[in-house]
Amino acid sequence: MRAFQRMRMVCDAAALCGAPGKPRSAKLDELERLLDEICVQGGHKVVVFSEWEKMQALAAKVAQRLGVGHVLLNGGVPSARRGGLVARFREDPACKVFFSTDAGGVGLNLQAADHVINLDLPWNPAVLAQRIARVHRLGQVRPVNVVLMLAEASIESRMEGTLAAKRALFEAAIGDSTEDRVTRGSLASRIATILEGSFAAGTGSEPVPVAASADPVVELREQLGGALERVYRLADGRLVGVVADGAPMPAAFGALGGVTVLPAAAAAAMQAFGPTSPLAGAEVVYTAASAAMGRDDVRRGSLLAVAARKVACARALRDAGELGEALALLHAAMIVLVRAAAERDPGDDPATLLGTVYGDLVPAGVLTTADAHALARAGELTRAFATTPLLPPLGLVEPLFADVADLASRLREQSAPAPPPSPPAPARAVDSRAQGPN
Repeated sequence: MRAFQRMRMVCDAAALCGAPGKPRSAKLDELERLLDEICVQGGHKVVVFSEWEKMQALAAKVAQRLGVGHVLLNGGVPSARRGGLVARFREDPACKVFFSTDAGGVGLNLQAADHVINLDLPWNPAVLAQRIARVHRLGQVRPVNVVLMLAEASIESRMEGTLAAKRALFEAAIGDSTEDRVTRGSLASRIATILEGSFAAGTGSEPVPVAASADPVVELREQLGGALERVYRLADGRLVGVVADGAPMPAAFGALGGVTVLPAAAAAAMQAFGPTSPLAGAEVVYTAASAAMGRDDVRRGSLLAVAARKVACARALRDAGELGEALALLHAAMIVLVRAAAERDPGDDPATLLGTVYGDLVPAGVLTTADAHALARAGELTRAFATTPLLPPLGLVEPLFADVADLASRLREQSAPAPPPSPPAPARAVDSRAQGPN
């Protein structure tokens, strides 16, 4: 761990690791250029973070050479003095730079700055978010520019690649992609909506009163039509309607109706909170799918959605080089698909699942022999590589992606509603005398 830490330190400056000679580093050179541009020429204030006090001291010398006023905060500064440092940075026009270690990453309000420079990359992404939040917080009225310095072809660049892979996995797991994003502020307002029992402010809509005798679900269906996807009943009896993303948001129903309307993306994002979600344990009293399909089709659709999410996670792990974990998720996705294919859900018990595949699904033609072999191969590979540090070869994992995609596609086609029957051809009178003998 000591050597690992020194690998990170040398990305900042060799002097941090006791290297003799002039304490120069590419990051300090870049910092000098930035401080000259931001503080000397632009007149702005900036907060500069580094994990190490020695790097902070070297950076302070850069500010001294430029004649820029500054303050330093680290773990050795008593708590009683910290308020004075913040006050000087906020009130003194000549104090342009606030140098801080991660001791100042929590609890400080530094909105006087509108630039944040990170001299190094924290291993924990939450620490980086906390650094930025010291400036980009409530009361900040200017855009905040954030600079993150990374040493090229170093452990820092590898760390950033790992963090990017984790973010991709997170997006694949809860659907928080750039195409379908619910911001934290929006999500918080939606949660507050349910907890308070009223529609989020700022919609520009007034509540619509509902007669006490009216059925709120019927009222919702009449107002929203096909945009209404489902309706939840919370533990206290209140109703929450979920509409398709992109559909116009209507006004909430009044207290008598007790219905709050959310976009589907917000409701889906709430599921990530698990048992603490406002929708946890809520009863589903209406779904558009159940209104149009039978119960078995709803079950199959839910399992297909679970399988798709597992495949998306497996794809993100494969791209990050984590082939063992990707293999395990592909196997899990295939099990879910087999459960979706069965007329009655066999669960994930291996013996029961195997009996269902070879006793029911393959003989009935629902699954092919190739599907059964793919399931067995995925299970054997997962077990083989679960207890070894070796990674499975990409050539063994990649074909499973194709097998899963093919099976999922066929099951979706089977779940698609049948087209309406063609109208019968009009009856045509036939002269029996022209038909000749039988």
